[in-house]
Amino acid sequence: VSGGRDSMALLYGTTRLRETLKIPAIVVAHLNHGLRNEAGRRDAELVNVTCRSLNVPAIISECAAGQLERDSRGSLEESARIARYEFLRATAEEQKTPLIATAHYAADQAETVLHNILRGTGLRGLRGIPERRRLSEPVELIRPMLNIADSVIADYVRDNNIPFATDATNVDTRFTRNRIRHDLLPQLQRDFNMQAADALIGLAAQTEELLQCLDVIAEGLMKEAILEQTPEFCRLNASRLQQQPESILRHALPVLWQQ
Repeated sequence: VSGGRDSMALLYGTTRLRETLKIPAIVVAHLNHGLRNEAGRRDAELVNVTCRSLNVPAIISECAAGQLERDSRGSLEESARIARYEFLRATAEEQKTPLIATAHYAADQAETVLHNILRGTGLRGLRGIPERRRLSEPVELIRPMLNIADSVIADYVRDNNIPFATDATNVDTRFTRNRIRHDLLPQLQRDFNMQAADALIGLAAQTEELLQCLDVIAEGLMKEAILEQTPEFCRLNASRLQQQPESILRHALPVLWQQ
């Protein structure tokens, strides 16, 4: 929970659905990246106060000064994202909670697919943000709001008087994602296709279905082709692989590499 509108909606919604979904325990995790000085500390305090009112324990941490460095592409955004997910994974393992829920929603999906296209991507980039992803053996990340529209979240927050913080960096167009959100996507909708965001979301859903089928094919192929395998070493039957279309191999070999 960052303290922003979407994560606060997730927090309130989850606590209200706790009995319905039979959730045994809810723990909130908040990381202050240390990039916004007093504003970051105010967000942390809002999360802390809200969690106390909802009787939900909160784990709040702050990056040390200078901890976040720009990554190899010069992106402070990416460094902050890596630090955030590492904090969430470590906290979940310490608290023995098997699921981490984040508040990504439909607009995030559209922006991510468009961002990936602009950077250059294969099929995996076209699927955008996956609904679930394993961060470690005991911990899985889930995104239960991924198909919920911005207007629905806005109505829920307003109708339930949910407090939230506004992060000024979310409108700072020095960041690529913000330029996509506030400039490029609105221009595409205005000048080319009013349903551009929905089209991108639909593309992501279709790509996810295709990738799931390819994963099954790839795993079956690898099982047939592996002659010897250890945690550090794998020997493959090259002649067996050469019988397959190159497109299948391009998908199968990264799957094996990840395993």
